[in-house]
Amino acid sequence: IVTQFAARHDRVRGVVLLTAAGTIDIGGKALGMMQGNRFVGQWLYHVSGVKSLETGIDAARGEKVDVAGIHDIQMAELSMRGYRAAVASSIQGMLGDALRAEHDSIRSAGIPVLAIWGALDDVIPLSAKDALAALNPDADQVVVEDAGHGLPYTHADRTASEVLARWPV
Repeated sequence: IVTQFAARHDRVRGVVLLTAAGTIDIGGKALGMMQGNRFVGQWLYHVSGVKSLETGIDAARGEKVDVAGIHDIQMAELSMRGYRAAVASSIQGMLGDALRAEHDSIRSAGIPVLAIWGALDDVIPLSAKDALAALNPDADQVVVEDAGHGLPYTHADRTASEVLARWPV
């Protein structure tokens, strides 16, 4: 979402991507069905996607986190009106595809990009780092060796320090 916004608006001074989708094509039969038909995609997400999120949240409950109660917060969000439809819409609209034109636009505009990756991420593989390097060789990239997809809340201090080192407040 940030990549698309930055590519379309000239008021962006920098972009931070955390375990970013939109750098590689994420294929798969279910994703293809979700993207191919809006009604079927919404239904499929509500049937299987939400259960997958619940399972992932429950599986992560034992990990060290920097944000107290994050897993309960995530579970509660699944019940918020509009949340499921918003996630399904994101999946259908852009999460499965590499945003090549958008990354090119950001690079051409000279917008600084910081990408922070979790080496152990099982949702967005670390190979996405190399894909981003090909899309935008100017992007600054950091790999947190002991982090997975929960990087923003398992390594909040490290994430914040990387951002603040480039854009101090």
